Amino acid sequence: MDFIDEKIEQYAYDHTSEESELLTKLEKETYEKLEIPQMTTGRIEAGLLKLLARLVEARRILEIGTFGGYSALSMAEALPEDGALVTCDNDPVAIAFAQKYFSESPHGKKIKQMEGPALESIKKLTGTFDMAFIDADKITKKNDGLLIDWGERNFVNPPYSRKLKEAFIERSVYFKNKGRLCVMLLPVSTSTKVFHDVILPNADDIRFLRGRVKFEGINTFGEIVKNKAGMHDSMVVVFDGTKKEGRK
Repeated sequence: MDFIDEKIEQYAYDHTSEESELLTKLEKETYEKLEIPQMTTGRIEAGLLKLLARLVEARRILEIGTFGGYSALSMAEALPEDGALVTCDNDPVAIAFAQKYFSESPHGKKIKQMEGPALESIKKLTGTFDMAFIDADKITKKNDGLLIDWGERNFVNPPYSRKLKEAFIERSVYFKNKGRLCVMLLPVSTSTKVFHDVILPNADDIRFLRGRVKFEGINTFGEIVKNKAGMHDSMVVVFDGTKKEGRK
């Protein structure tokens, strides 16, 4: 189930101001070099953050969760010359990646990075902030199951977030190529880029279900409910890497 209709999301994207050339380059390289690139803040979200920063006339901003630095750099562009943005992250790879782009931007001088658990980093801060953007520690990548090793046979019912859903699809393809079996339950969305570019070329079977599969508890399979307004049909997508190994 998607919270936002893709047509509405596309409309918002088309009517959002274009990002700077550096941000375009940053986003492209994020998808090329960082794990789970779908976690990055996009043009729409960053546009909203910049608008909010300007509306409150922010001079100091706190960000929890730097990742590739897209959101931090976007908000820094909205700060005055003497403004400051503190961004916290616990991933040294992401921190180094983001710093490269901060150093290339004239707004990078406004940004200070803090490495370590956010709850520990914020204890070291003094003064007040005009705005805070918390984009980490809600559900960690490890707890989401994206950075742990999967088993030989996996059933995947990903979160509703579009970015996380796409990340789980790509992770399932990754483990298929490792010789494992991944069965995914997904909302039907056959017009999306991820369906045509990732699912169709890699899926070994796709079955469509009328209505949404309901789960009543942990490991308890419920009923298939009738389709009605507000619900999305479902599809079961099979990525079977065991065929390559000649296993059953």
